[in-house]
Amino acid sequence: MDKLCLVKGKSGVSVLVSGSDKGVAMIAQTLVDDIRKVADPERGSVRVLVSPECEFIGAANSAVIIIAGVIGETSSYDDQAMRFPDAVDEIKGKRECFFIKCDKPAQIGGKDVIYVFGSDKLGCEYGLLYLSGKIGVSPWHYWADVIPEKKEAIELSLADLDYVSHEPSVEYRGFFLNDEWPSLGSWVTNTFGRFDEHFYATVFDLLLRLKGNFLWPAMWAEVFAEDGRAYPAASADLATDLGITMGTSHHEPLFRAGEEFSYLMTDSNDIGYGKDWSYYTNARGIYKFWEDAVRRDKDHKALITIGMRGERDSLLLPADATMKDNVDLLKKAITDQKKILSDNGLADAPKVLALYKEVEDYYYGDKDTEGLCNWSELDDTLLLLSDDNFGNLRSVPDPATRDRKAGWGIYYHFDYHGDPISYEWVNSTPITKAWEQLTTAYEYNIRRLWIANVGDLRPVELPLSYFMDLAYDYDKYKEPNITHEYMRQWIESQFPECAPDLIDRITSLVDNYTSLNGDRRPEATHPDTFSFTEDLEALVELNRADYLMKDADEVATLIPSEYKDRFYGLVEFPAKASGNLRRMMILTGAYDIAASKKLPVANKLKDEIDASVALDKELIRVYNEEMSDGKWRGMMSSKHVDFKHWNDEGSEYPAPEYIDGGKYDDMSITDFFESLSKPHSPDAKAFDADDYTETSSIEGTSWQVIDGYGKSGVSVKLYPLCKDYEDPATAPWLKYDFEAPESGNYKICVYTAPSNNPYKGKGLRFALSIDDGEPVIIDTLPEGYMAGYGTDKDWCKAVLDNSRKTVYAADLEAGAHELKLIHIDAGIVFQKIDIGLKEPASFFGYRN
Repeated sequence: MDKLCLVKGKSGVSVLVSGSDKGVAMIAQTLVDDIRKVADPERGSVRVLVSPECEFIGAANSAVIIIAGVIGETSSYDDQAMRFPDAVDEIKGKRECFFIKCDKPAQIGGKDVIYVFGSDKLGCEYGLLYLSGKIGVSPWHYWADVIPEKKEAIELSLADLDYVSHEPSVEYRGFFLNDEWPSLGSWVTNTFGRFDEHFYATVFDLLLRLKGNFLWPAMWAEVFAEDGRAYPAASADLATDLGITMGTSHHEPLFRAGEEFSYLMTDSNDIGYGKDWSYYTNARGIYKFWEDAVRRDKDHKALITIGMRGERDSLLLPADATMKDNVDLLKKAITDQKKILSDNGLADAPKVLALYKEVEDYYYGDKDTEGLCNWSELDDTLLLLSDDNFGNLRSVPDPATRDRKAGWGIYYHFDYHGDPISYEWVNSTPITKAWEQLTTAYEYNIRRLWIANVGDLRPVELPLSYFMDLAYDYDKYKEPNITHEYMRQWIESQFPECAPDLIDRITSLVDNYTSLNGDRRPEATHPDTFSFTEDLEALVELNRADYLMKDADEVATLIPSEYKDRFYGLVEFPAKASGNLRRMMILTGAYDIAASKKLPVANKLKDEIDASVALDKELIRVYNEEMSDGKWRGMMSSKHVDFKHWNDEGSEYPAPEYIDGGKYDDMSITDFFESLSKPHSPDAKAFDADDYTETSSIEGTSWQVIDGYGKSGVSVKLYPLCKDYEDPATAPWLKYDFEAPESGNYKICVYTAPSNNPYKGKGLRFALSIDDGEPVIIDTLPEGYMAGYGTDKDWCKAVLDNSRKTVYAADLEAGAHELKLIHIDAGIVFQKIDIGLKEPASFFGYRN
């Protein structure tokens, strides 16, 4: 028999722990609770037994015993672990590893025994939660209402009970609860009263089930170290008990929450902590502020943020300060911070400096001022790089520093509150994009810390799961074009009893809505985003949105009743709401045109817009008030319509009015759209990146097609990564054949991913040649380009379009031609090529 019956009827399970580790005992209880949720066994028959000597007294009624321990912690448990010496040797001394073994047929007292041993606390906890996963409990059982299926009996495969885990790929893996008001904050207030240990217990549960170990807590108005309900440090103590490493975000040094200073500041810099958050005018007060926090929190497990930025994510010094002013002040702050840590016994504690926004500039310095990059005081400090807040790496370590001992990290965004437009509503990051950028990070040796900004957490369940899985097991998920299969398997795990064809439908629905939002995030979609005059673009996008909404409705009717709540939260709401918002904006653009011309079709458009507004409100109401019997009240509260600024100021639903008393005519909305579109020019040609006719590969390189990514749903990138070429004559290329119907000056538009220059001060280049002419090197980034800054209009446009267009003009004779795109700088990703006598003015470019 290849299965072990864990629970059936009155048969019991006892989980034995030594009691020496509070976290292991807590997760053992979690496993017991999970078994009870699945099998509903007789009361008291499934339990945790604290047995320091690993004795079976009290387990007489248990058919199965689970022995859980940490190697090297208790001799009696080590004796049990050594029944499997090879497994012990395989995990001993490694980070967060575990093994699962079993005795069947029963070897000890006639009972079946499952052994769960970790190389450390987290390893043992992951092992226990591994068993929870195998009995059907999803990491999202609380946060997405993925309630496990009830079973009369729980059976485990013997193959699953013969498992040895590997060391996680990334050392610190976690997420950041950020931008939490109004949505997450409102829900927490309604559910828990405040961000206390009861709330964080649910967060830690999710984090550990996702095999994470690191968290930046909510901080807009909260103080993690002080907000416990039983006592101030209750949440912090819980994290340490569980083995979770806590941190504070990129602008919250030495255990202090972002708003703590505003709560504790005094009226004068001469008393208390002072009134200025400035190490220039109030070094004494801030030093004391940091020192007291270290004394308060030094016994908690932490990756300690050092450095300093201005209040509320702003500049450290006024805008007119020099690079030297900033570097010198930052050095002084860090030197003092390290002294505080040393004075409190934390000289060797793990530390991180976030090179976020302007701090990255201070790290590299400029032509007149040496930055922090060669400063020896940072040799023991993990350096945290960042994306540009829109999922594109700002930079990667150069070859000289790539292998620094303290390592590198990446701060990645699935949510953002800032320039050029915030995105905090539903998931708008396709996991294919995350794959392309995060695998790049890993290959550049960014492997010590991965942390994702997840905003309110609930809208980004899929990308967070993917992020955590990739960080935990990079080798399993690193290959191209497996993200769709990952998505399907993830959906199957949330809807385990659905038939394969229904899983396919759900997967397609999720894929389509994330692709829609990946092309243009909802908040950044405006009435004029899509062209009404070229290639019927607006009508094509309207039909795309309509199909998405119709598909969501159809799939919803196929979902079993017990899955309705999870389906609404994970799939139906984000899909239908995304399609509806896209529809609302396109119809508003059409209305503006029709109303300006006094056309009666404007009245039909008004009715449709009003219906879209009403539907948006109803979808939100159901999420907040009806889904899961009102459990998520307040969670879906973020504004999301037609942002006029970086934030939601001025964001309002469209409010069209009837013209000419509301009269109608025979023109349909589709007819109106078609009447606006100009004929497709015969000289206009569009090529997907994979429409090449020939490629060249050099030195073991190859071009990889990336499905589901880019302007037309496919991109091409050179692998392996980290390959740069200076001479176009010896670099790999892609060749495209095309026909020029007439002679003229043609515009060759090359669309690339909105990637940034890998190295500070460098470009992101490719070369182009026509008909084997001399290659021309083209930098896709303008001089002075600054990723992540709202003042840089080129960056703003690229991240909002999720693409970058580079235009090259060439005089061509009528007839056949060939175009070569040549790889120069690592990181360039080709998406699409348009060729025509004029540059396309539409969002997606030419469509053949």
